[in-house]
Amino acid sequence: MDAAGTHASLVSNMDSGWRALTGPDATASDGLYVDRVSVSWFKPPGSPYYFRVYRNTKSNPASATPVSSWQTGSSFNDTTATPGQTYYYWVSAAVDSSGTRASAFGRSNSGWRAKDCNNNGVPDQNDPDADGDGVPDDCDNCPETPNSDQLDTDGDGIGDACDEIVPPSLQSAHPSSGRSLWRSAKNTIRLVFSEDITAPVAGEILIHEMLTDGAYGADLSSGFTFTVENDVSLQPRILRIRETGSTLRHRKWYAIRCTGAWGYVAPFTVQYVVQVGDANDDGRVLNTDFGVINAAIPVFSAADDDRRDINGDGRILNTDFGIVNSKIPSFPVAKPTGH
Repeated sequence: MDAAGTHASLVSNMDSGWRALTGPDATASDGLYVDRVSVSWFKPPGSPYYFRVYRNTKSNPASATPVSSWQTGSSFNDTTATPGQTYYYWVSAAVDSSGTRASAFGRSNSGWRAKDCNNNGVPDQNDPDADGDGVPDDCDNCPETPNSDQLDTDGDGIGDACDEIVPPSLQSAHPSSGRSLWRSAKNTIRLVFSEDITAPVAGEILIHEMLTDGAYGADLSSGFTFTVENDVSLQPRILRIRETGSTLRHRKWYAIRCTGAWGYVAPFTVQYVVQVGDANDDGRVLNTDFGVINAAIPVFSAADDDRRDINGDGRILNTDFGIVNSKIPSFPVAKPTGH
């Protein structure tokens, strides 16, 4: 009943207790090794405790998973880490190899395993890298031009950044160059290219009247629309050029020109003469040709009308249009000199 313990009572019911362990702070290596991430922690000398390493790709201990067993050491090599992937590591302590009385995690630390693309045992970041894109020269598909993404769309082993750019070139024209366009017909021309194209903007394709001595008249391209169409392989490689009004004049030669201003399309020139012609490409100028594009045939009264007495019978009849004529149309227009 006093400080000396006089009249002390019987001992109360017994209960046990223990002081919680504290998990040590983790330290992880950052790209030092090509075969592992080295994780270490402080272990007091003579400590009897066991430790376990946990890992996550996010800084979230709640979803971290163990990558080691309970051990008495103070370091662990994570050989299952994916090269280049950053991981977060935590360490827990316990009193035995079963994880009894495991502690909360200590502070985490991030680390990563180095890539070794050429398998020389040296981390990629320590190998020669002439273009500084993070890919060693031995593995870089474009070693002198930075391309960390290493894209190789055509699979030729050469990165897209180093692939030679092949400019689209004109493969064919429809109608073909040198053929006739129809007067007052809102003509349509299709140009087919070797590579994908985009629609030209004003000034990138020029349309001129062809003058003598190789000269050209004013640009008439504002009187046309330019639309990209897909070819049979669904590739955007056809340019449709359509006359929006009566821009082209009868019995004149015109040139459609790309002089290099249209992106990286190779320069080209196609030439046409405006006159009644062989619309269906059967080698003759017939009434069927007039029905293809211009059903309203002008009467034979104007000096520039192409209908004439082809067979020399003194009359202008349908039979005249049935005569085979290799120089279509029947009344050819000379191309200006210099072209």
